[in-house]
Amino acid sequence: RAYFQKQLRSRFDLNGIAARVFAAHWQSAAPDRRQRALALYEAWLTQGLMQLLGRHSGETFRVQRARRLKNAAWSVSSQVQRPNGERIASEWVLRELKGGRFLITNLRTADGGDLIRTHREEFQMMLDLAPASAQSQGLEYLIEELEIRTRS
Repeated sequence: RAYFQKQLRSRFDLNGIAARVFAAHWQSAAPDRRQRALALYEAWLTQGLMQLLGRHSGETFRVQRARRLKNAAWSVSSQVQRPNGERIASEWVLRELKGGRFLITNLRTADGGDLIRTHREEFQMMLDLAPASAQSQGLEYLIEELEIRTRS
């Protein structure tokens, strides 16, 4: 788990992703609450990705092409081929940093899946299903929910 988390931190723009996932709740939050939300989001994302990747073995991953977008962004198309021959296409959106380093800013699948949109909608659903008194808490409520969901 620690190795996976280290890789996630070094390859994903977690701060940028969290800001987009938490959207308006992020903008109005105090810096210490943002840091707490970021830490919990990272733990939650780690759990989810480890479960997802744990179900996959014997697959071949291929980068198919990379194309430059605007504002130092890149799109990298990839494909996973499962042992049964099924192919799964995805697009990795990356931001180029100084020194030629890249960070992943989003992940999209061919069937319309989008990491940021999916997580934003999931968190909004958490708020929508919460009691009315909790809905007004916004990020604080999401922090409490993520604390519960990331306990292990």
